[in-house]
Amino acid sequence: HVRAPSGSTSIYDGREATVISLHKTKCTVRLEDDGNPPRGTITGMINKGWCIPLPPSPEPPRPSSPPPTAFLTKPANFRVISIKVDSGKGAATLSWMAAQPTNCVLQRYSIKYMIGNELQGRETPDANATSHRITGLSCGECYTFQIAAHATGGLTARATSIAVEVPHPPAPPPAPAPEPPVSPVGMADPNTICPKTTKSYALVIGNNYPGENELKSCVNDANAVGAALDQAGFIDVTVAHNLDAVSIKRALRELRDKATEGSVVL
Repeated sequence: HVRAPSGSTSIYDGREATVISLHKTKCTVRLEDDGNPPRGTITGMINKGWCIPLPPSPEPPRPSSPPPTAFLTKPANFRVISIKVDSGKGAATLSWMAAQPTNCVLQRYSIKYMIGNELQGRETPDANATSHRITGLSCGECYTFQIAAHATGGLTARATSIAVEVPHPPAPPPAPAPEPPVSPVGMADPNTICPKTTKSYALVIGNNYPGENELKSCVNDANAVGAALDQAGFIDVTVAHNLDAVSIKRALRELRDKATEGSVVL
């Protein structure tokens, strides 16, 4: 209870109070706060002789620790590894090192590609991608590719731009020239192959190599070739069969002895 004239001292809420004014049913008191740090003078009301509790004094705000710094990636850790261009197909595949978010969440990538300063298109691979194929490119044009990573908080990291040319399809190989028709020697005009007036000599050897691995048709083939050469205009055709090494050398010497300057030798 406070039963004191104005200016006297009494106890209010367990603390010393100074009476400011008196009223028939209530009085006003002032509490001198000795808290640390001081909170100033507090005024309270006593109604009908009873103490009305004062509202609790607000606690001073505690300094809040700064939020952790968020960044998306270090530039050296986010870059294009390779661009593979499909010749003649108007397509390119980009591969890159994944962005490394810190205190944020990677949401997506974006790839834009330009010819000069003119934007040609934009692709948006998801956050788990490390490569992406772009189609519909124009062959023969040089494109600049720019890839960026996007994370929560509006964070964006961009890799270094890379320019690459999309080549034209390779030219088809030239068609092989048609081979001229070959007429059988026996059917050719003798005057166009070896006229009879030419000093022409031929030696044809056919060896069947008699024995365990004997061939079947070498002798017959030699006879046929000799006949064709004779018909083609050679003036001297020698056909020999189953010669050994010594006999072959002798036949070659005889052919050499027949030939003179300007001769045709086969």
